Amino acid sequence: MRKTLWRALTCVLAVFALAAVQEEQETGELASYPVRWVHGGQTDFGTLSITTTSIIFSDDEGGETSLPYLYLDVVQIIEGRWIQVRSNLETGASWGLNDVYNFGVIGQMPGDELIERVNELILDAKRQRIGEAELLPGERSRYLVSKMERIGDDAGLLIITEDALLYRSDTGGRDHTWEYSTLTGVELLRTDLLKVHTTERSLWKLGAHRAYRFISQTGPYVIEDLAFLIQRIAEANEEAEQR
Repeated sequence: MRKTLWRALTCVLAVFALAAVQEEQETGELASYPVRWVHGGQTDFGTLSITTTSIIFSDDEGGETSLPYLYLDVVQIIEGRWIQVRSNLETGASWGLNDVYNFGVIGQMPGDELIERVNELILDAKRQRIGEAELLPGERSRYLVSKMERIGDDAGLLIITEDALLYRSDTGGRDHTWEYSTLTGVELLRTDLLKVHTTERSLWKLGAHRAYRFISQTGPYVIEDLAFLIQRIAEANEEAEQR
């Protein structure tokens, strides 16, 4: 009798588990929570939905803010009551500071397993973006980056090829193709922060030249890539001087 009841219970649980998996596959939603979002001196109430591709805040008036995993750094619990979402894009007025979203949960908090899964999905989204773009002729390596700007940031791929350094925006920003003769140097400011010096005239400082900063979203820059860039820039500038 006990064995029969145990088997029946096991079958019921399996059905519920299968239904949950099917629902997740159909909707993409992992969980949702009633929250308050405190930002810019105001508080909005609504629902925070955690899906397989993004975190979405839907306010009570029908507005929606979507945060795709591709452009997030990390999701974490702070002070036991807040879901903190850190973006790798800065869209506010403070240059160089990434956006942070704090959602106060009204009710039961998400568990550690869900938070861990979300952070794994963030990494997976970045790895997938790097692998899905078609390889360019002479391509050596590529990085998913956020391009630091004075007002707001941009995100895309930084691609190193034999003949040029390229940036391709994913967020509607400006694309760049720098032949190595148009660059004057590169600096590794941090293991994940590359500064590229160009011969372009600065729009902000008279007589200066533009430099671009790129933060790698998939780990540190490879030293061999940095050495390659330094060598190719030096060779290209030497060839230009000899002409």
